[in-house]
Amino acid sequence: AYGTDGWGGYSAPHASLKIPSFELMEVMYPFFYLQNEYAKDTAAPGRWRGCPAHWMQRVATTDPIYNYIQVQASERPLLGFAGGGPAAGNYIVLDYHGKNEQMIREKIEGYEQKPGEVMFAQSGGGGGWGNPLDRDPDAVLRDVLDEYVSIEKAATDYGVVIDMDVLKVDQAATEKLRRSMRAAA
Repeated sequence: AYGTDGWGGYSAPHASLKIPSFELMEVMYPFFYLQNEYAKDTAAPGRWRGCPAHWMQRVATTDPIYNYIQVQASERPLLGFAGGGPAAGNYIVLDYHGKNEQMIREKIEGYEQKPGEVMFAQSGGGGGWGNPLDRDPDAVLRDVLDEYVSIEKAATDYGVVIDMDVLKVDQAATEKLRRSMRAAA
């Protein structure tokens, strides 16, 4: 992981499992995917940032779906190393934004997902490596442009000030902010 961004937990679509495509899953099973993407501000900060968490939402369509859900390592997400931040952690939300919304961090057996009900899952990503204040400011800018990191987190996690009007790092403001963050630590 030293010297490499994106270390840590792989999201389900990038796992070593041989699973069908999402389109084929929708043909085979009574659900439809509403979201399947990396989540902004979930890549653990570090000199080399962790892998972002993955967000997935699916809705049951015509038939109830019976689920056995086991959330792995949710209470102990992948830690950061050498001063890097911890991963975002895994969890599932049943009946997402519904009247019976319930967060699952361990397991549930035989859960019946009814038609129209949405299930949300976060695959927790990876931990950061090294002090985030040592990350190359231009790498933070790339992370902002690639939507891994927000402007706010660029400043609060990495001490990098970005002028979005010109899409550049404000070097003087970054040096000042990083000095004050190091002094406060």
